[in-house]
Amino acid sequence: MPRAGLHGELLLVRASVEAATGWDFGPQAIVEDAQFALLFCGRHPGGSDWFPGRSYGASPATVADFVRQRERWSWGLFRLAANRTVPLRHRLLLLHNVLIWACGPIQHLGLIVLVGALLGDTDTTPVSAVLLPIWASNMAYSIWLYWEGLKINAGASEHPRRRWWEPPCLLLLIPVFSLLEAIAVFRGLVRFLRNGESTFNVIAKPM
Repeated sequence: MPRAGLHGELLLVRASVEAATGWDFGPQAIVEDAQFALLFCGRHPGGSDWFPGRSYGASPATVADFVRQRERWSWGLFRLAANRTVPLRHRLLLLHNVLIWACGPIQHLGLIVLVGALLGDTDTTPVSAVLLPIWASNMAYSIWLYWEGLKINAGASEHPRRRWWEPPCLLLLIPVFSLLEAIAVFRGLVRFLRNGESTFNVIAKPM
């Protein structure tokens, strides 16, 4: 059930389902793939599945383009979460995930320890120990995503072996990456709150 959203890459849709749902959701639609997924959930419950595959795409060429891309995604997802033509129960999970996305920087252990040190508090453990395995699982999954992404990117490049300094740099820079994502989500939220804005940002990607 793709209620959490959907990326348009590596997507296989039955022609009759695609024809019945369509992709033209009006000029205000920004994330047509995610909107298609939510409408699909309502019309064909339990009708989707996962198949193992891999799709290689081009990444944004610069940090500024990276932020602009994520800004557009979050802006579109906020719009979709407020779209009353989609059932509320399908939109709630989407909104929850966007908010979790925005909170990425404050989930990292390094930032928590740093803030604790600045405040003069050496005890940065959660109020309840029940939260520890949940937080650890989320953090481990986030690190695994970056680690696996680096391995796949290296394998698809001209130099398939990762350089020795890349994995440790990746781990150290995860808070920076999370901060960039959070900035993009905040910018997307601002654009959503302006309501009347309809400019669609398109970024250049290297071939």
